Amino acid sequence: MKLFIRVFIFTLTLAGIMANAQATQQYMDYYQAPACTSCHTSGILNSRTGKAGLSAYLAAKTPTCSAPQVLQGNVCVTPAPTISDSDRIFAYLESIYPGYLAPAGPASSNFSGYYYRYYPSTNAYIATANGTVYYLGSASQNQIISLGAQADWLAKAVAAGF
Repeated sequence: MKLFIRVFIFTLTLAGIMANAQATQQYMDYYQAPACTSCHTSGILNSRTGKAGLSAYLAAKTPTCSAPQVLQGNVCVTPAPTISDSDRIFAYLESIYPGYLAPAGPASSNFSGYYYRYYPSTNAYIATANGTVYYLGSASQNQIISLGAQADWLAKAVAAGF
């Protein structure tokens, strides 16, 4: 039993030494960090100072991103804007009915359970609520009418690249 414990402790020690000895150099190589002696001029090189030095090096190389940018890898990128399903539908309808929904691209708003856009040039509205797309304007004699299921319009909008 004593032999087993000694072998077990020796194996753990060897594994720890090998992991520390190889890991520092592997990390330095992976991150293209300079040689340890370029920073550690006192000659004190161990796993604790190595990890701290690598952390400091990586922190100096990692940019700080300003919103709306986010860090992707080691680069700041601006994520693509997210667009709601309703806004996709609205943009699609604007493209196929420009005479009724002009000017294209007004801001969307919420009111009383409806998510909508108002088109001042044509005095028209399109809206979504409860899974349905609605229209109000000259083409409907200024009555609110259902244009159909939101899911159907979304499928058309996505298929058209909106």
